[in-house]
Amino acid sequence: MVKMRFFNLGMAQRLLVASCFFGVALLSLIGCASKFFPETLVLYTRVVEGDQEIFVMNADGSNVRQLTYNGALDTEPTWSPDGEQIAYSGISEAGGADQEIFVMNADGSNVRQLTANDDRDTDPAWSPNGKQLAYVSDRSGLPQIFVLDLGTGRSRPLVGQGPDRSSDQGPEWSPDGQQIVFFSDRFEDVQLFVVNVDGSGVVQLTNRSGTNFYPAWSPSGQQIAFSSDSDGDFELIVMNADGSETRQVTDNDEVDLYPLWSVDGERIVFLGGRRDDLRMFSIKADGSEKRKLASSDLWFDWID
Repeated sequence: MVKMRFFNLGMAQRLLVASCFFGVALLSLIGCASKFFPETLVLYTRVVEGDQEIFVMNADGSNVRQLTYNGALDTEPTWSPDGEQIAYSGISEAGGADQEIFVMNADGSNVRQLTANDDRDTDPAWSPNGKQLAYVSDRSGLPQIFVLDLGTGRSRPLVGQGPDRSSDQGPEWSPDGQQIVFFSDRFEDVQLFVVNVDGSGVVQLTNRSGTNFYPAWSPSGQQIAFSSDSDGDFELIVMNADGSETRQVTDNDEVDLYPLWSVDGERIVFLGGRRDDLRMFSIKADGSEKRKLASSDLWFDWID
């Protein structure tokens, strides 16, 4: 596989990146129980009359409900930790050009726009306590991670952009809320880094060739899974949260992308297959018991 850079697309995580590079209509799915919908639910996006809108359905595919109707791009939906709200990236109205960060109730009501500028704000990620959102913005000219305080509405850069104004993307909060892992090209190849939530203590976790991206913390916070093409094809890798004891979980001639842990920490859900035919699988963290879950192009995010 040709080595690819994913930075200048504004980080339409798990959706636009995959669509551009792998030719799929990737869905965004999230399992969640909330006071609005007590059953396990799936959030996903679907193209409606040329625009992506956000939907929710039961895990068995029943009771489909459309949540957004604005005739413009709505993507990257993610549940709040309590399951009562959904953050997403979207364009405020048909004909608009700039993506912003929005929050709505789990039933699609009470939409609030959280950012407003002339740049792209994408890839929202909730803090474990639900009081902050990390997101990616290109307001400085290149993608950079910001943290938004939902109480004050103020955003701050998470960390400076490296010696050569690097692109920092893919923020994921640690389960204890103390750190954020992200990927960056600040030292040429795309590597994983971790930083304290106050922006101090940036540490490089990987030192592999190629592209290493889309990290996911295990529920315990002790391990991080990610995708890497250091062997020529994107494979799943798991390492300790400090970057030690790296081990390869998958090994094939296809691509394995976007890992996400099950809530019990036993299995990893991911997309795998040919670039034009990605399917959803799960596998144990030791690489055993790989299972095909669906033939559709799916993305899960779990909430216990």
